[in-house]
Amino acid sequence: MKRSVVFHLGPGGDHYDRVPKRYAADYGLPYKFASKSEPAYRKKVSGLLDEAAFVFVWNGLQNHTPLAVEYCKRNGVPYCVFEYGMLPQSDTFFIDPCGLVGRSKLMGELSWVTKQDIEAMVAKRELLQKQHPISDNGDILLVMQIWQDTQVLYNTPYRTMYDFVYHMGEVFGKDRIVVRPHPQGEQDYSDTGVRVQNPKTIGFLDAASAVHSVVGLTSTCLYEAGILGKAVLALGDHPMRQHTYAEHDRVCAGQLALTINRGTGRVAPIFERFGIRPLCSQPLRSES
Repeated sequence: MKRSVVFHLGPGGDHYDRVPKRYAADYGLPYKFASKSEPAYRKKVSGLLDEAAFVFVWNGLQNHTPLAVEYCKRNGVPYCVFEYGMLPQSDTFFIDPCGLVGRSKLMGELSWVTKQDIEAMVAKRELLQKQHPISDNGDILLVMQIWQDTQVLYNTPYRTMYDFVYHMGEVFGKDRIVVRPHPQGEQDYSDTGVRVQNPKTIGFLDAASAVHSVVGLTSTCLYEAGILGKAVLALGDHPMRQHTYAEHDRVCAGQLALTINRGTGRVAPIFERFGIRPLCSQPLRSES
């Protein structure tokens, strides 16, 4: 069977479809989609994987997506994993040719991060610091994640977020710790003996700008704090842990380079730098 389809496995709707549809159009290929809510979902996924010249996989660790990634690896089908991005999350996606967090392209060597990527990150930092002037009140800001987050389950040593908070209290002292609950989490952490910040009353960048450093597991906030110019400590399987502090700016620049606008961003130019394109594809179409 000829592999000629750009296949999207994940949430449907214009909110998610525009990026993979644009990628298919860049190479003049048909686009097909499968949602877990569809009848005969598994059968459809199996058939479309056999047709796929490139696969867009949502998250990569939920539902059947790990099996799709494994299929692509075993059969030499190029793919990418995408998820909600940053700065702001509501308008962007992370796009990665390997996976997210501990499976990210950023976990390997970083020679692909260019001088232009670094310059773009520095320009972004300057803009953010004008909007959120940095200071240092000595606090350690702990950024929480949703307890059921698959990235936490796969990529951290902690059983619960409470374990994380208690451990950091022992390391830094409870008087220095400020816990920032996830905005969609249900835990209030009021019984942990540390200060708890209300994420509904202060934005993350305003909170991060005032503290000494930001500590987290696999949170997107770690990239945002690093781009802002704050010291970051990652305790999960994360590029900010994989690489030395001296390389954090390069990591942040790389993550920005792998972040696209949902409405206008194009994946093709990003992946062309890695020599990644759909199987049997024509050369990248020039922009009209």
